[in-house]
Amino acid sequence: MFLRMREEIGVPMEVVNDGEVTALAGSMSLGENPVLGIALGSSQAAGYVNRDGNITGWLNELAFAPVDYRLNGPQDEWSSDCVGAQYFSQQATNRVATSAGMEFPESMGLPERLVELQKKMTAGDPLAEQVYETIGTYVGYGVAHYARFLRA
Repeated sequence: MFLRMREEIGVPMEVVNDGEVTALAGSMSLGENPVLGIALGSSQAAGYVNRDGNITGWLNELAFAPVDYRLNGPQDEWSSDCVGAQYFSQQATNRVATSAGMEFPESMGLPERLVELQKKMTAGDPLAEQVYETIGTYVGYGVAHYARFLRA
């Protein structure tokens, strides 16, 4: 779509998602390649820097790649799969935090809930630490899972 837009408009244009920027920043700061970048935000973005230090131009939407193959895992509202967005995002931190007993006002949105969780973590709240450990475990297993498919 973006290539077509570039041709039709007739101007130089490159589209790079936040995951690709994350991968490129990781590659530059580590001085290593290849690098998988994962941006954990309102959803999940991913990018890849190849062995030559270049972003690939691939569609890196790992937010919608399955990461959990249980029948009862948290499901994506569009695909009904247990995908990265359910484990590496604000949705995930909210689900884990509320499942662990952390309470937030009903009116508080996911970004504000994440900020509150971060404040609790900074303050040394043991429940917040458990939420971070759980999300960290998800990330560890998720990166290992992704690595099986992204060797280049």
